[in-house]
Amino acid sequence: MNNALMNYSGISAKVRAMKGRLLDREAYYNIASMQSVPEFLSWIKTVPSYIKVFESVPETVLHRGEIEKLLQLALYDDYARIYAFAGPDQRKFLKVYFRRYEIQIVKTFLHLIFDHRDILFDTSLIPPHFRDQSSISLDALSRCKSLDEFFEVIEHSDYYPLLKALKDRTDVSLFDYELALDIYFFKFLWKLKDKVLKAWELEQMTKIYGTQIDLLNILWIYRSKRFYQVEPSQMYSNLIPVHFRLTPSYIRRLIESETLDEYRELLGRSFYGRALTSVEQSAADSDTALWRMYQEIMRNLRRQAARKYPYSLAVIEEYLFLREEEINRLTTAMECIRYGLDADQTLRYVQST
Repeated sequence: MNNALMNYSGISAKVRAMKGRLLDREAYYNIASMQSVPEFLSWIKTVPSYIKVFESVPETVLHRGEIEKLLQLALYDDYARIYAFAGPDQRKFLKVYFRRYEIQIVKTFLHLIFDHRDILFDTSLIPPHFRDQSSISLDALSRCKSLDEFFEVIEHSDYYPLLKALKDRTDVSLFDYELALDIYFFKFLWKLKDKVLKAWELEQMTKIYGTQIDLLNILWIYRSKRFYQVEPSQMYSNLIPVHFRLTPSYIRRLIESETLDEYRELLGRSFYGRALTSVEQSAADSDTALWRMYQEIMRNLRRQAARKYPYSLAVIEEYLFLREEEINRLTTAMECIRYGLDADQTLRYVQST
C-alpha cells in the first residue's frame, strides 16, 4: 500500500478535484426548469468543466447531434488530462481504456454515414494527445461520406477485419456495426487486463468488468426476447463471449427460456437475483427494473472499489464512469427541454439515465 500511496497520491488528488466539479442534484433541478435549448447552451457555457468546448459555440446551434458531440469532447479532454498526469503503470490501463473512446468516435461517424447527416465534426477540438493515440486518422474519418470511404480510412486498424465481415453481408444495419464494436471492446479489455494489471487492481477491475459483462448480456437477452423476437441461435452470437458469475449453461437456460416470466424466474435464482428483487419494488415495469439493476450495481461496485482503494486505478475508473454518466444525463435533459417536457418529467428521465 505504501507503493500505491507513492504512485497514486498526486493523480488521486487531481481526480478527486475533478470529481468535485461534477454536477450535483441542485444543478439537475436547475436544468429541468429550463425552457429552451439556447437557455441550456447559455448555462453550460458557465460550467467550468464544459467552458473549453462550448465557449465558441453560438447559442443558435440547436441540432442534438452537434451538442452531443461537444459533450463527448469534454469527456475526452478529461481523459487526456488524466493520462498526461498518469505514471507508466497507470498509462498501461488507460491505453486499454482508450479503445472505448476511439470506438465511440467510430460509432459517431458511422451514424453520420448511415443517416446521411451533414453535420461537421471539428476534430481540431479533440485533445492532441487523444488524436495521437488513436490508431485511425480522425481527420480523414471526419471527411468520409460513404461506407467505402470509411473502410479505406480504417483499413489498417484492428476494426477493419471485424467490420469488413459485416460490410460483405446484404442484411447489415448500423445496429450490427455498433454491436460488433461493443463486443470487440469488452473482449479486448478482458484479454489485456491480465497483462497490464496486477494484484488487487486486477482483482477489482476483473470484478467490475466481469459484472458489467454479465449484466449487459442479461439485458441483451431480455431485450432480444421482449422487443426484437431474435431467434435463440442468433442470440449467442450477439453476446459478449465472457463468463464471470453466469456460466455458459446458465446463459443457455436464459436464452432458451420460452417466456419472459420463465426468464425472470431463472434470473431470480442467479447471483443477481437479490439485486433485481430489490429494485423491482419501486420500478414501474420489468424494463425499468433490469436497467435500474444494471445502473445501481455498477455505480455501487465502482464506489466501493474507489473507497476501499483510494490510491489505485479504481479512483480514475470511477471518475470516468461518473463523467460519462453525467454527459448521458445532460444529453437526456437537453432532449427533454427540446420537446417541452415539464420539470418533473425531465427529472424522471434524467434520473433513469
